[in-house]
Amino acid sequence: MAYKQGLSDDFVAALNSLHDEPAGEWWPRMLSDPDLFVAVRNNYLNVYYRGCSLARIGLESGAVVVDTHYKYLLKPRLKKEYVRALGGVFQLQSQWPNGFADPFTTVLSDIPALKAAAKPYAGEEKKFVGKVIGSHSNVVDVEIALTREAEEATETEPGKGASAKRIDIAALRWAASGPILDFYEAKLFANKEVRAEGDAKVVAQIATYEKLLSTFEGDIRAGFLRSCENVVALRGISTVRQDMARAALAHGDALTVNIKPFLIVGSFDIDQREGPVWKQHRAKLEGALGTPRVLLAGSATSVKLGRGVPPEEAKGA
Repeated sequence: MAYKQGLSDDFVAALNSLHDEPAGEWWPRMLSDPDLFVAVRNNYLNVYYRGCSLARIGLESGAVVVDTHYKYLLKPRLKKEYVRALGGVFQLQSQWPNGFADPFTTVLSDIPALKAAAKPYAGEEKKFVGKVIGSHSNVVDVEIALTREAEEATETEPGKGASAKRIDIAALRWAASGPILDFYEAKLFANKEVRAEGDAKVVAQIATYEKLLSTFEGDIRAGFLRSCENVVALRGISTVRQDMARAALAHGDALTVNIKPFLIVGSFDIDQREGPVWKQHRAKLEGALGTPRVLLAGSATSVKLGRGVPPEEAKGA
């Protein structure tokens, strides 16, 4: 498939119209929540929390529609956690006399409830990635799908190998030549994919990313610039994100896509980092990818994604 990213003008207009409507109060709440990342897709949006897609926002017949997996609707703290069965039949009505309103979150604007329900599904690795995203203002995309299989994968049917086609983070970096779109894959130190007797599994994963980025380089570049136009046009997007999008558009002719992703290995202590066994695995990773592309970080807060200095900031310095 050709990589596609960006929203239609009609979709942007519908979202902007929704922004101030009482029925659309959930939309500005999602945009302003610092724990959420609203990602532009192929004429739809994904709203991510720690790697979990809390909402898929689309446009159907001119109206904004939202789909959320039911597992994110279940209230995490119910007064009655156990449901009695009599004669082999669960007594749902007596357990929850108010119907679905008792066990499920019924309004999209209850963002805290959705996040609480998603926490059990967000593993330590995704939690780590979420902290990295939250501490870097130059992150422009997350969970980037580079194949149709990965894009169409659902929560319950992820597809064979689909997760291996989703890159964790895309970030914008400024160089003398212009803006550069970098990609990052993150693994925890405990993940067996970063070590092996032969080549670590993550090396093959990064190689797959590199091949796909090379194949769709032009489409990725065009899609990113279109997403920047959307970010600038959408009401409620943070000023920081809009300013970054404007800067990228102003220097769009010089934008390049770095097809060689970085690997972040994180969450370890100094003894683990300096251990003789890990040093061998680290040497193999650096030998396969190159030392500059292997980023070691004991904690998420110590991860430093390349940023550079945007021209507008350089002028004001």
